[in-house]
Amino acid sequence: MLKQSQPVDLLFEDIEAMMATDDSSRISIGEQKLKHQDQENPDNAHIQYLIASTFDSLGREAEAMPHYARAFEIGIEQLPTHRQPEIFVQAGSTLRNLKRFDEARHILQQGIDRFPHYRALRVFLALLEAGLNNSTQAMHLLFKVILMEDDASLKRYNRSLNAYVKELTVKEV
Repeated sequence: MLKQSQPVDLLFEDIEAMMATDDSSRISIGEQKLKHQDQENPDNAHIQYLIASTFDSLGREAEAMPHYARAFEIGIEQLPTHRQPEIFVQAGSTLRNLKRFDEARHILQQGIDRFPHYRALRVFLALLEAGLNNSTQAMHLLFKVILMEDDASLKRYNRSLNAYVKELTVKEV
């Protein structure tokens, strides 16, 4: 089991640093530590998320996705509050990189529905849509992010800008 005295995030930062080198022995030790954490904590969503994040940041998306899926299955309520919207961004981005576009869109939209003020979700969904040549939808999402800003110059025109964004969406349909 994970030692309570060692913060989980720091442990995974150390493992990620080991695996991000060109030193094959350090990479091997990092992978062994990941496997150990996975075996010791198969029902810990936070550990599964951190394993996925580690693989993801190393460009090993195919290895990351099962751990994201497991974290969702266990329940993201186990994650620290600040990590809960992050898992939707990261899993959605990973699915996009794996060319699983419909699943990516679904995960990102679930994240938006659950965390509507977490702007990164809309930005990543916009990137997905732009990559699929859905430029009007991408633009709509990015305008929504901009309109979420607390900017007095935008607030003055909020009603007009929202109407224009809505108009863009209607034109595409």
